[in-house]
Amino acid sequence: AESARTGVVGMDTVRLLRQLCDSVGAGAAGAPLRTEKQQEDLLQYALRLLSSNLSPSVARDELHVVDVIKRQLTRDRRPEDAHRFSELHHSLASKGGLRDRWAVLLFLLETSQRTDDTAGPVFPLPFTSVVSGGLPRQSDGVDRPKAGGVEAGGTGDGGVEVDGAPQARPTPKQRAVEEYQRTQVVSVQDSSRTENTMHEVSEAALLRDILFVFQGIDGAHVRFDPVSSAYVVDPMLGVPTTIRDKVAKLGELGWLYAKVNDFVRRRGKHESAGAVERALCIALQTELLEYFRLISVLEAQLGAASTAVPGARPAAVTLRRLMVWVQEPLVRMRMLAVVVDTCKPLHGGAIISALHRLSRHGDVYVQELMHRCLTCSITPIFALLSSWIYDGELVDPYHEFFIAEDLEVDSRELWERKYRVAEEMLPSFFPQDLAVKVLLIGKSINYIRRVCQDRDPLTNTASKMRRTEFGRDLRVEQAMTELRASVDDVYSMVSKRLLELLFGKHKLMGHLRAMRQYLLLGQGDFMLHLMGMLETELDKPGTSLHIHNLTSTLEAAIRATNAQYDDPEILARLDVNLETQSGEVGWSLFSLTYRTDGPISPIFRKEFLIHYRKLFMFLWNAKYMEFALAKMWSLQMSFSRLAPRLPAMASVITKCYAVHAAMLHFVNQIQYYFNFEVLECSWDDLEKELTAAKDLDQVIDAHRSFLKRLTERALLGSDPRSRNLAAQIRSIFDVIKKFRNVQELLYRMATDQLDRIGDATQGPRGTWGLTFEETDRLEVRERRFAQQEVPEAGARVDVLSRQFNQMVGRFLAMLTKDTDQNLRFLSFRIDFNERYKTLSPEYQEACSPTRPVRTARRNPGPSNLGKPAFTPDESVRSTT
Repeated sequence: AESARTGVVGMDTVRLLRQLCDSVGAGAAGAPLRTEKQQEDLLQYALRLLSSNLSPSVARDELHVVDVIKRQLTRDRRPEDAHRFSELHHSLASKGGLRDRWAVLLFLLETSQRTDDTAGPVFPLPFTSVVSGGLPRQSDGVDRPKAGGVEAGGTGDGGVEVDGAPQARPTPKQRAVEEYQRTQVVSVQDSSRTENTMHEVSEAALLRDILFVFQGIDGAHVRFDPVSSAYVVDPMLGVPTTIRDKVAKLGELGWLYAKVNDFVRRRGKHESAGAVERALCIALQTELLEYFRLISVLEAQLGAASTAVPGARPAAVTLRRLMVWVQEPLVRMRMLAVVVDTCKPLHGGAIISALHRLSRHGDVYVQELMHRCLTCSITPIFALLSSWIYDGELVDPYHEFFIAEDLEVDSRELWERKYRVAEEMLPSFFPQDLAVKVLLIGKSINYIRRVCQDRDPLTNTASKMRRTEFGRDLRVEQAMTELRASVDDVYSMVSKRLLELLFGKHKLMGHLRAMRQYLLLGQGDFMLHLMGMLETELDKPGTSLHIHNLTSTLEAAIRATNAQYDDPEILARLDVNLETQSGEVGWSLFSLTYRTDGPISPIFRKEFLIHYRKLFMFLWNAKYMEFALAKMWSLQMSFSRLAPRLPAMASVITKCYAVHAAMLHFVNQIQYYFNFEVLECSWDDLEKELTAAKDLDQVIDAHRSFLKRLTERALLGSDPRSRNLAAQIRSIFDVIKKFRNVQELLYRMATDQLDRIGDATQGPRGTWGLTFEETDRLEVRERRFAQQEVPEAGARVDVLSRQFNQMVGRFLAMLTKDTDQNLRFLSFRIDFNERYKTLSPEYQEACSPTRPVRTARRNPGPSNLGKPAFTPDESVRSTT
């Protein structure tokens, strides 16, 4: 020990070493086993060891050295000596007091080796055989020559030679890695299990088993433990705990390989596996090829060690070195196992999203690995994408693409329901707007081919999409940028072709104008003529009406007005609809319809036609009120001729004039508001949106917005505000209908009275004049007519007038409180002279916070003091 510390070997030490070498080299009977030259070389080897400052490159593992010695004795067919050595080592370890036992054992092992040319040291020490001389020879009284200018054992650069080749000392990083591998202990054995820690299994046998474990196969001594889910050494075998921990850690690689390989073998060949899953299995199989190459190299080295010829240096494959070598494959296999666990329950595009999430990793090595898997797995998706946007074909039997098709939907609903974006299959890096464009491209191609029956080519060779692939330097973001540019080009081309067909060949704008003219009552002369022809029929109950009679009347009205000059195809789509409801007259059940089929059907879908029907019924009722008030005006003209002969009805007729004027003003303002403030403005917006539309969906959205604006501003929405205003308008229309009935009653009363007077004054043929009795009866009849019937009719007119004023006032109050500026302007037009503020307290209260009541100015004078500035009678006269 002192010589090792000081680097100087004394004569006593030489003598002791010579005795040690002689005793180690002696046989059982004391006969020498080596020649004198060999004994001398062995002595010089020991002296050089003691005088050197080098340290062995092997780890300081006493149990490993003991295991090597026992195996060496077993190979030399000395089992008794191996057993005795185990007992001696156990006794030495139990007594203690000896430091660095591993070094002593290593020294004894090396010095016991044969020093001829056919064998080398068991361990890869940093020195050569005894003969070659790697250390300076120590003098034992005999002078020996030295080699060359550089002393044996030195390389001139601070390194050492192994088998004649210079090797550098281990770097700090390499020593840190080895120290980390020694300190990392992964125990997979059950703590309650008693294990044999004796050296009964050689390291070479364990290495052979580990190679089988790396391939997912149980070895002779290392098997899979289902309890701990790991590969462990048989607990009944004599293996130290450190060796068991190393085997368990190496067995993790085999367990991971078995998981990945099982996924590839099962899912790659399963009949339910889609194209993306098969592509993922191919990517995993490609990654496993590198792993197979590693196993081949290890197997070759172990095979070379087992078949080594005498004198050759054994292969430097140990458990510890193997743990360092498999670090990179272990990281790769762990990530592949993560891919397997993540993608196992997923399908199609969801697998692509999972791989993209895994690729967003801070480790560059993991990024590259996931990038390769993503590149291979996404290939089927791009193949489906190319087929969809160029040919409109969707061959996706496993439903992996993010465009889904409903096979039960026929071509009539192709645009609305047949295709959709499957959100669950949309890759996470694929933008939503780009997916919608991809959907529109394929839908447009199929719509052009199947519905529009157009077979002209949509794209040419120059416009074909460049195949966007994930190359080594092309990442997802770059690939999506190129893909977006290609999709945008095809989208513009296909959508433009579809809109040209709809607006050109299929006359979409003409159909929209027909809806405006006939269902929104834009064709004024046609609607008035149709009402005049249908008046007799629609005054009947709905149960007595027949659809064929109404259809013939519609055709006659078309031929009698400017509607006859419209496109015959458009006129052929116009038809009559009659609802079947008991207790209603024909005016409430009649409506016009417009048949929409073929390529224009998506623009006029059922929900849109429901809006058109609601709008038609509202406008039809308003037009009918105007028509009824016009008929009342003709009765009033007859009244004007009868008024001089019936002076008792003069006041009632005047009231009828005033109420009729107020009702006509209200109806005209409602129609003006819808036709100009609502319809014209909305139609102008629709034309602008249709001009700017780039695809069919934008055309449908523009039409939807047009109908929504009409419905909401025409007070036909589903919100409470619209329902209340619409109900108030219907109530006002009901009052107008009642007033029409009262005025017709008055006209009949007047004509009946005049008929009775004429009959009374005209006697039998050739006689004229009245008797006193007849004169008395006539006077009684006239008094009853003037004092009873006329006041009763006047009272009815007054009641209807008050109801009308109250309902209009309530309606104006609701308009005043509304947030829509156009509706507030409508209230100003209806009450332009502020008449209803004086007649409706509710309206006056609603207006008080915003604007004062405007009163008529009069010249100041004593006679006007205390009188209201504007009386109801004056209001009636001003309206008249």
